[in-house]
Amino acid sequence: MLSLQQGLQDVRVSVPMTMLCYWFGVACRTTYYKPTGSPAKVKPELPEPRKQMNEAEPSFGHRTVAALLGMNKNTAQRILQLKGWQVHKRALGQRLRIEA
Repeated sequence: MLSLQQGLQDVRVSVPMTMLCYWFGVACRTTYYKPTGSPAKVKPELPEPRKQMNEAEPSFGHRTVAALLGMNKNTAQRILQLKGWQVHKRALGQRLRIEA
Protein backbone atom coordinates (compact mmCIF):
# COMPACT_ATOMS: atom_id res chain seq x y z
CA MET A 1 0.00 0.00 0.00
CA LEU A 2 2.83 2.36 0.79
CA SER A 3 4.40 1.75 -2.62
CA LEU A 4 1.02 2.36 -4.27
CA GLN A 5 0.64 5.63 -2.40
CA GLN A 6 4.19 6.64 -3.38
CA GLY A 7 3.43 5.80 -7.03
CA LEU A 8 0.36 8.00 -6.96
CA GLN A 9 2.37 10.84 -5.44
CA ASP A 10 4.88 10.53 -8.30
CA VAL A 11 2.09 11.36 -10.76
CA ARG A 12 0.97 14.18 -8.45
CA VAL A 13 -2.17 12.53 -7.13
CA SER A 14 -2.50 12.78 -3.38
CA VAL A 15 -4.62 10.03 -1.83
CA PRO A 16 -4.67 9.43 1.93
CA MET A 17 -3.71 6.00 3.19
CA THR A 18 -7.09 5.58 4.87
CA MET A 19 -8.84 6.03 1.53
CA LEU A 20 -6.57 3.51 -0.21
CA CYS A 21 -7.24 1.00 2.54
CA TYR A 22 -10.96 1.59 2.23
CA TRP A 23 -10.88 1.11 -1.55
CA PHE A 24 -8.99 -2.18 -1.33
CA GLY A 25 -10.84 -3.46 1.73
CA VAL A 26 -7.71 -3.66 3.90
CA ALA A 27 -7.50 -2.63 7.53
CA CYS A 28 -5.22 0.37 8.09
CA ARG A 29 -3.47 -1.42 10.93
CA THR A 30 -2.12 -4.08 8.59
CA THR A 31 -0.44 -1.52 6.36
CA TYR A 32 1.52 -0.01 9.24
CA TYR A 33 2.35 -3.32 10.99
CA LYS A 34 6.02 -4.02 11.66
CA PRO A 35 6.96 -7.31 13.31
CA THR A 36 8.79 -6.77 16.58
CA GLY A 37 9.88 -10.28 17.53
CA SER A 38 13.18 -11.80 16.52
CA PRO A 39 13.34 -15.18 14.78
CA ALA A 40 13.56 -18.24 16.99
CA LYS A 41 17.09 -19.25 17.97
CA VAL A 42 18.47 -22.55 19.23
CA LYS A 43 21.79 -23.07 20.95
CA PRO A 44 24.19 -24.92 18.61
CA GLU A 45 24.88 -27.75 21.08
CA LEU A 46 21.21 -28.75 21.50
CA PRO A 47 20.22 -30.17 18.06
CA GLU A 48 22.92 -32.88 17.90
CA PRO A 49 21.67 -35.08 20.77
CA ARG A 50 18.12 -34.49 19.54
CA LYS A 51 19.07 -35.72 16.07
CA GLN A 52 20.79 -38.82 17.47
CA MET A 53 17.74 -39.66 19.55
CA ASN A 54 15.49 -39.06 16.53
CA GLU A 55 17.55 -41.48 14.41
CA ALA A 56 17.67 -44.12 17.16
CA GLU A 57 13.95 -43.97 18.01
CA PRO A 58 11.96 -42.18 15.26
CA SER A 59 8.64 -42.97 16.92
CA PHE A 60 9.43 -40.88 20.02
CA GLY A 61 7.68 -37.54 20.19
CA HIS A 62 9.12 -34.27 21.41
CA ARG A 63 7.87 -34.77 24.98
CA THR A 64 9.46 -38.20 25.36
CA VAL A 65 12.76 -37.07 23.88
CA ALA A 66 12.76 -33.94 26.03
CA ALA A 67 12.28 -36.04 29.16
CA LEU A 68 15.03 -38.49 28.18
CA LEU A 69 17.51 -35.73 27.30
CA GLY A 70 16.56 -33.53 30.25
CA MET A 71 15.56 -30.49 28.23
CA ASN A 72 12.44 -28.40 28.05
CA LYS A 73 9.70 -29.87 25.82
CA ASN A 74 9.21 -26.52 24.10
CA THR A 75 12.89 -26.42 23.17
CA ALA A 76 12.72 -29.96 21.81
CA GLN A 77 9.68 -29.03 19.71
CA ARG A 78 11.35 -25.84 18.43
CA ILE A 79 14.42 -27.82 17.33
CA LEU A 80 12.17 -30.20 15.40
CA GLN A 81 10.37 -27.38 13.65
CA LEU A 82 13.43 -25.27 12.78
CA LYS A 83 15.48 -28.20 11.48
CA GLY A 84 12.59 -29.65 9.48
CA TRP A 85 12.51 -32.92 11.44
CA GLN A 86 8.87 -32.53 12.45
CA VAL A 87 6.95 -35.79 12.05
CA HIS A 88 3.30 -35.23 11.26
CA LYS A 89 0.74 -37.22 13.16
CA ARG A 90 -1.12 -39.78 11.13
CA ALA A 91 -4.75 -38.86 10.56
CA LEU A 92 -7.29 -40.81 12.58
CA GLY A 93 -10.53 -42.17 11.23
CA GLN A 94 -11.45 -44.12 8.16
CA ARG A 95 -9.38 -43.82 5.05
CA LEU A 96 -10.91 -43.02 1.69
CA ARG A 97 -12.14 -45.98 -0.31
CA ILE A 98 -11.82 -46.42 -4.05
CA GLU A 99 -15.12 -46.69 -5.83
CA ALA A 100 -15.44 -49.85 -7.91
